[in-house]
Amino acid sequence: MDWKAFGVIGLFTLALGVLLYVPARIWVKRKLRTEPDSHPKLRLTKLGWILISVSILVLIGGLLMNDLAPESMFGQFMKTSKGRFLYLVIVAVIFWFVEAALKARGIKLIKEDNKSG
Repeated sequence: MDWKAFGVIGLFTLALGVLLYVPARIWVKRKLRTEPDSHPKLRLTKLGWILISVSILVLIGGLLMNDLAPESMFGQFMKTSKGRFLYLVIVAVIFWFVEAALKARGIKLIKEDNKSG
């Protein structure tokens, strides 16, 4: 694995995230100032954060198998673009079903605060 490339891509991704986050945050603050009761605040619960974190770790772990275990069957599968895409779809579907099952049991992953401010 080329760690320099990994670092450059990571820094670029962080910079792009900040670049996209700042204008969105300014727009939301301005919108809430002009219309304070227009949007309820949505916040993730602890279980929501855990579910997102686990899904990201599963995705990163699976995608790194190409470099960590290239000789394994899974590593060979992850070398192809179809394999990576199929893996992403499978993980997304699994976590979507987990979310749907939790919602069906009344467990909330997002809580709404109707208070403005």
